[in-house]
Amino acid sequence: MKKFLLASALLLVLAGCGKYEVYERNVHYLTSDTLQAEKANVTERYEKARAALIRAEATGNFELIRPAEAEFKDAQKQLKVIEDEERRRARGW
Repeated sequence: MKKFLLASALLLVLAGCGKYEVYERNVHYLTSDTLQAEKANVTERYEKARAALIRAEATGNFELIRPAEAEFKDAQKQLKVIEDEERRRARGW
């Protein structure tokens, strides 16, 4: 469990820096179980960011929209990295 928490924290810190290539390399080394847990975390973050963006857009306030949009795009890119890794593993590389 400690390894999972450490790996998740490392991934989130590195991904927060906007370095998706580093995040992608780190995702490559996750076990299948850890990858699924990371996918669940990122999917939850994506859904929350999407809801926050919808609420921000409804206000019409650009000061609320910009950060919500940035958070949504970040979660979207992380989710894409995870889905790409799942496809790579399914091909049997």
